[in-house]
Amino acid sequence: MLSGTESCPIGQKNDIYKMKVPGLLSFKAPCISSGWMVIQRRQDGSVDFARKWNDYRAGFGSLTGEFFIGLEKIHQMTKNVKHELFIWLGMHDGSRSYARYDDFKIGSNDEFYKLISVGEYSGKAGDSLVDSVGSRFSTVDNFNLDDCETQNTGGWWYPDCDFQSALNGLYYNDGEAMPFTGIQWTTWNGNLSKSIAFTEIMIKPK
Repeated sequence: MLSGTESCPIGQKNDIYKMKVPGLLSFKAPCISSGWMVIQRRQDGSVDFARKWNDYRAGFGSLTGEFFIGLEKIHQMTKNVKHELFIWLGMHDGSRSYARYDDFKIGSNDEFYKLISVGEYSGKAGDSLVDSVGSRFSTVDNFNLDDCETQNTGGWWYPDCDFQSALNGLYYNDGEAMPFTGIQWTTWNGNLSKSIAFTEIMIKPK
């Protein structure tokens, strides 16, 4: 593990770095050589993402496997510095796609980590996140919507019960999901009964 950096260094090896960000105690995060910080990964269902508010606020999981970096860290990193957002997606058949945004920012704990902006979209997976702008973050113990007939148990920015994205949903090893429960990016997988097999969410200063 390398240490002493405020954002992921460019041109260094892929590794777990110790980050020193104003407003936070130092923390570890996976960094890609191109300067992206990985803030979420899903790949095998080894970590339960049906977590409560405090877990999503602080972060959980294994940085070398499945994890979520934590909402407070994301807020502190994006509140004063413009960040890009990059999302890798993969299906069980091996197909891959991505979505990229140029101005990702979330609010504070007092604002329920509302998704403030995502900016302009580019990519091949389609824009399944724009509808979530303005929505507060929801968890199983702090849900921002009225009761729905079916609810995804993974924490996310759900704008309504007919959401288009949910990258922290229940992991299905065969990709066959109960509707509204799996890992979703509907502009790409297009079917709420099909759950995504792999996600990696990354940010970097713009």
